Amino acid sequence: MDFLLSLSSKTKEKLAGNAQNKSVIYLGQVLSEEDTKWASEMKRTIVDKYLKHGVDGPYFSRMVETVLARDKNWIRWKSENCPSIELPAVSPELFLEAKKIAQRTTTKKRLRAMPMGSLPLGFLEDGGDETAMQKLKAEERYSLPELDSFKRKIADDDFEIDMPTDNQTKAAAIESKASKSWRALRIASKSRLALFDKIDDPEKIDAVFDEPVDVDESEVAAEEAVNNDNVPEDKRPIILSGPPGAGKATLFGLLAERRPGAFTRVPRHTTRKPQEGEVEGQHFHFVEPQAFNMLRDGDALLEFTTIDKVDYGTSRKAAEAVAEGGKVAVMYMDSEAIQQARDLGYSARSVLVLPPSTEVLEERLRNGEKGDDVVQEALTKAAPYFEAGSKLEEEFDLVLTNEELDATFKAFEGYIYGTAVAELTNGKPNGEAAEESDEAMVDVPAEEPEAPQEPQESQEPQYVQEGEMATEPTESMEVTQTTEAGETKEAQEAS
Repeated sequence: MDFLLSLSSKTKEKLAGNAQNKSVIYLGQVLSEEDTKWASEMKRTIVDKYLKHGVDGPYFSRMVETVLARDKNWIRWKSENCPSIELPAVSPELFLEAKKIAQRTTTKKRLRAMPMGSLPLGFLEDGGDETAMQKLKAEERYSLPELDSFKRKIADDDFEIDMPTDNQTKAAAIESKASKSWRALRIASKSRLALFDKIDDPEKIDAVFDEPVDVDESEVAAEEAVNNDNVPEDKRPIILSGPPGAGKATLFGLLAERRPGAFTRVPRHTTRKPQEGEVEGQHFHFVEPQAFNMLRDGDALLEFTTIDKVDYGTSRKAAEAVAEGGKVAVMYMDSEAIQQARDLGYSARSVLVLPPSTEVLEERLRNGEKGDDVVQEALTKAAPYFEAGSKLEEEFDLVLTNEELDATFKAFEGYIYGTAVAELTNGKPNGEAAEESDEAMVDVPAEEPEAPQEPQESQEPQYVQEGEMATEPTESMEVTQTTEAGETKEAQEAS
């Protein structure tokens, strides 16, 4: 096929200019265009289907093409009348000149002041030791920049993004802002991690530049001055627990009234809105969910729980503030909350207040004109304490059976001040039989706005300050003194 293609008109035109030996180029034979096209297609078919077939086909095809290419070159050399292929010898003068140029190029190399790819060694020079050391000791080399220093820089980048000079400056501002935002978040994570909850848009991190607000520093009502004569020697906080209606708030009310200037109740923090009659800092500390999350994530809560999508918790700092003021903190918690506080290593005295029986509790609640739903819920919460084999009482330092208020309070007061037996049976110390009726613990009506069930301290009449009592506007289930006999007896005790 290559021989036939060498007879085509195009190939003969290439050889005609240099051809001297016309006997090897077949001048009288010229292949037509149709035959030339057929020969080209046939050559391509032979190469693709046969020469390149198999694993070694491409290598074999390349060898054949090399042999044929050399044959073509031989034919062209013959057609040019076999010109000599021998090169003339190099003259001695030319060789010596080339040798001198090579030596001059390789031996007389001009050195650079600073070799390519190397760093300057000027820092090794003597005379600048003190200056160099001062530069190494510069504070910006080892300390983190101030967080507020990024605030203005990010604002400048935002301005450039909103009103760019051109697309190039806008792209540079976007990249610069991303870098500054990332560094600012890294620095803020060490001291203001709780503020990250306020970041809704990753492009807007202004929240981390705000000073964290301590929700425990809210304004509270002025408290009575500390009376050191009434403060017990054991100043550990007191935690009152028990089912709704057992008398926790009543006992604390009597304690605050008869021992003024010694005890302060610590309200819980909650994320719900205040109800009618509730006062900030007296019934609860009402905070936003973000602020509550800051307390929880910062381990600032002794205990916390969620009821009907509303968060409740007791602040450790609030309890410690009472102790720093010289008084004893009093808190209401259930058994689960007390266990949370113990797991955190919080030291406190726990007191469990129980009614004599579920029947007595139900009678007191119904005498207080409580609704059936309220009564049943209170009985359900009290049932575990009266189950056979229950070990709930073992978790408390003192267990009081509140059958007769005066005897119960004396035992409670004696335990706090270390002057009485730390346990009651049927409301009487040392196993004495109780002859008085429980009329002194009959419930009184309390305001009950419709609201979801809340933790137990919101269901007790609570003393805001020593000697001043305010009833929670939530479901109040606490036992109070209402009968004339009870009131007369209390007045005699107070006198």
